Amino acid sequence: MSYGVIYLWTVKAECLHEHTLVMDAIVREQRESCPEVLMNFTFGPSAQGQCAEVQIFPDQAKADNFGSRVQNELPQLQELWGRLEPFIEGQTHRHTFESNPHFAESFLRAGTGIGGIEAQGSDV
Repeated sequence: MSYGVIYLWTVKAECLHEHTLVMDAIVREQRESCPEVLMNFTFGPSAQGQCAEVQIFPDQAKADNFGSRVQNELPQLQELWGRLEPFIEGQTHRHTFESNPHFAESFLRAGTGIGGIEAQGSDV
């Protein structure tokens, strides 16, 4: 079983461009600095400003290591996440789940999502 986290949020209409710039930087930093993340999909913003990010980890221990390492060793990633906060309406929702190893493939085949896909470390 792999372990995943889904984040859902809505971007303020007047901040869509700035949000996209910061999200691009976040995804790039995660790819370069975070080997714990097996796969990372980002979706949106949709026309209504909705966004989603799905992070897949090989197991719970790697997910836990990612969180603590970011907090202690990657201030540049923490800073980027902090820059997103003014662009977001309301709360960011976080959901965790366990999935079989073929979750990503079925997720992609279903066409789920509201925008482009960013994937790391995968040959799907």
